[in-house]
Amino acid sequence: MRFDASLKELMGGAPRRLLEILAGSPPRELLNLEFPTVRSRRPDLVARLENNRIFHMEMASGNEAALPWRMLEYYLLIHERHQAAPQQMVLYVGEAELTIPDGIHRKGLEFCYQVRDIREIDAARLLESEAPEDHVLALLCRAENPRTLVRDIVSRMVGLPRRKFDELRQKLMILSELRHWQELVREAVAVPVTIDLSKIPEAWEPIQRKLAAERAEGKAEGKAEGIREGTVEGESRILRRLLEARFGPLPEWVRTKLAEADSQTLERWSLRLLDRADLRDILD
Repeated sequence: MRFDASLKELMGGAPRRLLEILAGSPPRELLNLEFPTVRSRRPDLVARLENNRIFHMEMASGNEAALPWRMLEYYLLIHERHQAAPQQMVLYVGEAELTIPDGIHRKGLEFCYQVRDIREIDAARLLESEAPEDHVLALLCRAENPRTLVRDIVSRMVGLPRRKFDELRQKLMILSELRHWQELVREAVAVPVTIDLSKIPEAWEPIQRKLAAERAEGKAEGKAEGIREGTVEGESRILRRLLEARFGPLPEWVRTKLAEADSQTLERWSLRLLDRADLRDILD
């Protein structure tokens, strides 16, 4: 199905908070199983929890009639591989009313697993997590204000490396179709997000240290021409390096603007570096 790839990849990132909520224990390790046979069978998520139990979860965006039989098949395969009965759950992420049965109940066969609707979970609980996969999956959880939720998710993505940010933004857009919130995501990504740098010290503190070091270096190098000129040169150089690290080789118009900017302008651009996604937005 359309959403399967994004959901599987997010599960592969080990959203610890979501698994702790659903399974009752955080994961110790992911057991990425694929069962070889005539057809490939790969469960959405299998993890060994910190309480040493095996947890298996399938995510469903629709009410699939064949899902109970697939759960039974996975139960047997996982049990055979690990010699332990897995704790199983179907997590429903769709929009329609949940009608997935909790097992197979037939004469001579009783098989059960848990069924949960992700909308039962408060999105705020996943936003408290340190795992960015939890933040993206919070989009599907319960929230009073969808616009506020989407902006909160995007604000937590801003401090990530560019490649990771783009990857999660794409998944966020795909999953937004499950709630018809595509425009909210586009709006949140397009509008600069104000972030509290105190909440991401691991992203900001190294930049502060490097700015301070380069400022000092610029002062030292510029003593012959005056402290002010050396400071500006150092600030311009470190900002150029940070921009190159994020956007790659810089066009000539950017290098020209950096060379001509004064200290106050360079400082203003440096502060924009974390919450703007485009060069022109940063150097406007």
